[in-house]
Amino acid sequence: MCGIAGYIGHPDHYNESTLQLFTQIQHHRGPDAQGTLSEGNVGLAHNRLSILDTSSRSDQPFRSQCNRYVMVFNGEVYNFKELAQKYQIETRTSSDTEVVLECFAKLGTACVEEFRGMFAIAIYDREEKCIHLLRDRFGIKPLYYYHDKTTFVFASELKAICELPQIKHKLTINQEAIDHYLHLGFVPESHSIYTEIKKFPSAHFGKIDQQGSLKLHKYWRAENQLNTIELSYKEAKQKLEELLYLSVKEHLISDVPVGIFLSGGIDSSLLATIANEIAPNSIQSFTVGFGNTTKNEAPFAQTIAKHIGIKHQEIYLEDKDAIRMFQKTKSTYDEPFADTSAIPTLLVSELASKHVKVVLSGEGADEIFTGYGSHKWSKILGNYWIDIINIYLKYFNLFIKNDKIIKLENLISKINTPFQASNIYNIEHGLFPISEISVRNIKRKYEGYAFSKFHDKLSGQILFELEIALRDGLLVKIDRATMQYGLEARVPFLDNRLVDFALGLPQHYKLNNGISKRILKDILFEKLPKKLFERPKWGFGLSENKALESSLGNETLSFQKRFTLAQLKGFEI
Repeated sequence: MCGIAGYIGHPDHYNESTLQLFTQIQHHRGPDAQGTLSEGNVGLAHNRLSILDTSSRSDQPFRSQCNRYVMVFNGEVYNFKELAQKYQIETRTSSDTEVVLECFAKLGTACVEEFRGMFAIAIYDREEKCIHLLRDRFGIKPLYYYHDKTTFVFASELKAICELPQIKHKLTINQEAIDHYLHLGFVPESHSIYTEIKKFPSAHFGKIDQQGSLKLHKYWRAENQLNTIELSYKEAKQKLEELLYLSVKEHLISDVPVGIFLSGGIDSSLLATIANEIAPNSIQSFTVGFGNTTKNEAPFAQTIAKHIGIKHQEIYLEDKDAIRMFQKTKSTYDEPFADTSAIPTLLVSELASKHVKVVLSGEGADEIFTGYGSHKWSKILGNYWIDIINIYLKYFNLFIKNDKIIKLENLISKINTPFQASNIYNIEHGLFPISEISVRNIKRKYEGYAFSKFHDKLSGQILFELEIALRDGLLVKIDRATMQYGLEARVPFLDNRLVDFALGLPQHYKLNNGISKRILKDILFEKLPKKLFERPKWGFGLSENKALESSLGNETLSFQKRFTLAQLKGFEI
């Protein structure tokens, strides 16, 4: 895990000093080593967090054996040993970095189809004088870019581009991004908070030529995997368990200590159980607790850890921690970010970084195994009798105003529109509805976030949660929080094979009679007692914190809305 940056630009404007600034700003992403390459009008910069082959021979920028290509790479490609054998790559190091670059040298951009892992990669072709960028399927690893007529600049984090004096004075606030942020709680791809800076799209590779022209190509589509597998439930469960073990085994590959974020819920408990079976007595778990609230999962996490037999550490979020981490969110996330769970995630990342350099985390399981309330809503809204109910709801609301009924009417109003999935997400998370955002804008009306890629309503919600909310929300949260403390987070549920298989399963294997994540739970309950998980799903966010609430102001709004608005402060809006 690392920080990367670079440019193709005029050498009088972008040079070695630019590269040094990149490495200073992104030092937290890779405190173990840093390196730069400056060649003509091309520059590359790298900050290294040493995980595999911790010696200096794997430092970056890394040159190919033929000396034609130079690479900076953020992430991990877990099947690198398999690829080295398949393509008969003679290696000088024991890291994935060398194999990734040699695969590119042999296959070109087609190599990206072979990679299992998380990555943002930049490769400079010294003959063609161009840069190739590659980003993983799910956007686990971040990549931003600034592009004008003469210059292309990229970096792992927004701040690395924003702080460049050549660019800083040109930046303007992206008003469309703000509207989407108020509705979703994050700024979705390809937007950033600044009009002039974009997010490089996930599941894409691109080429920037000598003139700074960018050409993009999409190499994977989640919708192509939906409902493609025909297996009995027993066969599917057996195959899924096999894939889980393969994924966790690969995600444990490391030359430094590995831990796990353990919430005591289904996903992290299953990962912890499998990890401990594969590598007994080598994994330790970390969790964060919440005092003065009934929604505290720390005791459950401790019970699970004890049952599994792994070393466990916990930290409780106190008032001073909530304020400290809230104040840290702007510098960590670089743009408004309304997920309140960013605060405890920062705290538990700080704790874990004192003991390990790698942690496993459960992101992705809810998205591919239909674990959210939004999935249940989308299935309900697919029933034929919803239109009839809506007539009675409108009539009812004329006389009696009820928040739950209004919520249901808002959901139904977006059925069969491009805004259905995002509207369900918005209401589930208590964010600003379209009507309130439109009132806020004097010059234009906000229509909502359009997402029309669905075959049926549940499939549409699955795709939205996976391709939008996970990528631009939860994965951003975990990447920035962990990397702030030089900690690498790995997400085994987003293994390529596992995701393709899960998306291909019949929907009722995952969501059936109101039971979400059915097949995943059946695997877990063969390993751990079901009674350990018989409680409501609370999530990881802050639903209450008096110290933080008192600092947000505007007490007429809900805590979530106040938090969302507070994250906008400091930007020139």
